[in-house]
Amino acid sequence: MKRATIRDIAERCGVSHTIVSAVLNRPWVRSRCSKEKCELIRQTARKLNYQTNTLAQAMALQHVPVVALMLRSMGKDNIYREVDFSDRAPRFMWAMQEHQIEVLTVFYRNEEEQVERFESLRSRGLIGGVASNIIPFSHWKILKAFRNSGMPYIVFGHLSSPGLCVRVSYDYSFAKEVHRRLGTRKCFLMQEENNEQILFPFEDNDDYDRFNYEPVPAVDEITGNPDNLILILGSEFYLRSKRVFAHPFILERSIYKYLIPDGVSYALYDPESVHCERTGADLLYQWMQGKQPAEREYCLPGSQPAELIIRDKRYKIKTTAIPNSIKINNNERKTK
Repeated sequence: MKRATIRDIAERCGVSHTIVSAVLNRPWVRSRCSKEKCELIRQTARKLNYQTNTLAQAMALQHVPVVALMLRSMGKDNIYREVDFSDRAPRFMWAMQEHQIEVLTVFYRNEEEQVERFESLRSRGLIGGVASNIIPFSHWKILKAFRNSGMPYIVFGHLSSPGLCVRVSYDYSFAKEVHRRLGTRKCFLMQEENNEQILFPFEDNDDYDRFNYEPVPAVDEITGNPDNLILILGSEFYLRSKRVFAHPFILERSIYKYLIPDGVSYALYDPESVHCERTGADLLYQWMQGKQPAEREYCLPGSQPAELIIRDKRYKIKTTAIPNSIKINNNERKTK
């Protein structure tokens, strides 16, 4: 049996389909219809077993109960190993579902593709909001697209220009102690951009900005220099980097400790103590309800390492701690 539409009801009642839509889908809006005509429309809808198309109604009212979660990915072969997909996506989805908002996951490889996919979803009215991570030194175009669209948005990460974002400020102060123990002089944070490995020079400031946003190429002359300490985000990244390292230092989640190779220094973090996704979801929902938050950075205090292991040039394990912040594992044995 054919499903009844608004036009079917309009034909039977002798009114326009816009009036029927207003009576059935927006009863709080004053209609030009008389009370008798409005009641006739409702009775006809019941007889025809008319059912409201919730998504179409939401799109017409510009309150689409769907948000896009945009995540950067280097390809389908790596997606399940990427932290933002394995950790951030589930936590954000659960948080939004508590607000009865569905989440559409969207992947991008570079900023141009990020802008293109966002504009496509927005122009077709498929989303009512957007949350996204960013490329550290390539996000000015996507931020401009978010702000110009007028659509509620939230960014996960550190923005270089004003905008609504949530980030976690991790404590990297232990790097000074690692410097002292290993006798290194410089520190770099190693990341990947467009399938190329790059290094962010360390600056001795008090926050995440200590890693300069002007990267340099990752070459063996730098990573293999005994004067340089290289911080690497994740064991998997270290194992596939194929670089020569004089002093690699892996930053890893506690649950993946077993992936850290023998003889490599590391710091373990517990991501469960940080609620970045919850804060982002709440801010985005607040905006979608018409209460736009201030477009500023919401910085959440991150966790200090739960465990810190330093190995010197002779591959003897040393443990150290920042007072009242790091739990020491004293059961490690010396390696050969």
